Amino acid sequence: MNRKEFTNLLLEWRKNFVNEASKVSFSSPEDFVGDKKGVDSSKIQSKYMERNIEDMTHLSVEDTLKKLINLADENVFIHFITKSNKLSNDKISDERKKTLSVNPNVNWGDQQGIFSYRLNKQNLVNLIQTGKPTSAGFGAGSSLFQIFKIDDARMIEISEKEGSAIVKLPTSLLPVSNRNLEKNLETLIKESFYLITSNNVKDLDSYYISDSIKKIVELYLEAKNSKDFNVYIPEIKQVIRKLAKEQLTSFYEGTYSYYLKHIETRFFLILKSYISLISRTLSFINNTTEAQYGSLLWHLLGVENINDKGTGSIHGNEMSQAVSFDFTGESLNPIGTFKNYFNEQPLGKYYEKFLDIASDENVNWDFNVVTEKFDDISDPREWDLEYLKKMLKIHNPNKMQKGDNMWYYWCDTMEGVLWSFSEHKDPDLGLLLLKYVIDNVPILKEQATYYYNELKEEIENYKG
Repeated sequence: MNRKEFTNLLLEWRKNFVNEASKVSFSSPEDFVGDKKGVDSSKIQSKYMERNIEDMTHLSVEDTLKKLINLADENVFIHFITKSNKLSNDKISDERKKTLSVNPNVNWGDQQGIFSYRLNKQNLVNLIQTGKPTSAGFGAGSSLFQIFKIDDARMIEISEKEGSAIVKLPTSLLPVSNRNLEKNLETLIKESFYLITSNNVKDLDSYYISDSIKKIVELYLEAKNSKDFNVYIPEIKQVIRKLAKEQLTSFYEGTYSYYLKHIETRFFLILKSYISLISRTLSFINNTTEAQYGSLLWHLLGVENINDKGTGSIHGNEMSQAVSFDFTGESLNPIGTFKNYFNEQPLGKYYEKFLDIASDENVNWDFNVVTEKFDDISDPREWDLEYLKKMLKIHNPNKMQKGDNMWYYWCDTMEGVLWSFSEHKDPDLGLLLLKYVIDNVPILKEQATYYYNELKEEIENYKG
């Protein structure tokens, strides 16, 4: 997508979209910006990404197993449907069962889209035995899930080969060169100016951000308020390049041979850092979440999907995950919405039934596929106080400073506790974990208190 096409997309947002059943009516790009929690923006993005999908929730567990056994493959993905209010007892509507789209309220970091997990044969076995396809499986407690395929022509695929992360890039990002990185960075900066909806930032010094990010914010605002923002682009590029290099060195220090051995992987991680920094800048200026901007900027570069097969490159707490932010939905092939029988207690109760079906001579199944052992507990819903204490020793927050990578790791983890325990059978355990951080980790006290109050409010609203 070139600049003209991207501008036309923004202009298109200025039109009123009114559909009696499901469309949101809005009149300007500001509506896409959303609020501090990203709720409005995720709802609007979901409308752009809507695709019809067959409702298969009427199928029995046996018929569901047969379907999944036949479908499980490397380009098949499972997406757990979550409700806008995770504590609500309201059932998911029939309309939602027939629609594949972004979950309302779901955004994470600098990406907002349809988060999913690969459903190959191994992950199907994991789902049947443990109730989740991977070691994390956020949303796996949902009563419904959706299955779809992804066209890999516009996908970034990250996998592990011979002890290092390797990236397969779509043609839109080629060639892999410093000149192309420079070209992409300039494109991202120019187009991101169209997403600024504020002319100033109040109390910039009150944000927990580095001086470099503050410098980018200040340059963006000066450029926005000037007659010619192009004059500021060289300096903005210089600051972003410098900060991206520092982040890359800091975050992947000690793991160079794993993450930075291959030139394609370095190219992707640098580009990912550029998009993250620009998204964060826009979020500070507009006082919103940053996820919607990251999705738009990847889309601008011709990337509609990212599939991480187990390196933790999308999210450090999710070693294996995929995210789709295709605003046209053309790269997605919806298959069906299914009832989630596999979170029923006791977990694994349908494994014998699965073996019976897979043993049929007419079924093509590889019985060398067995459940992999999950080495860590990525899903905060499975944490208890002892595991939290263990993680605090491993990832010692006393050695960090606000704004560095470890600080962001713990902020993400605490947000994960809020997100997970708001739909957990025992939300009070989430409060207990956050209270322990408040009382014992001074550097995280302010953030832990915020997430504690948010979770407490959700629980009280639900009880009320």
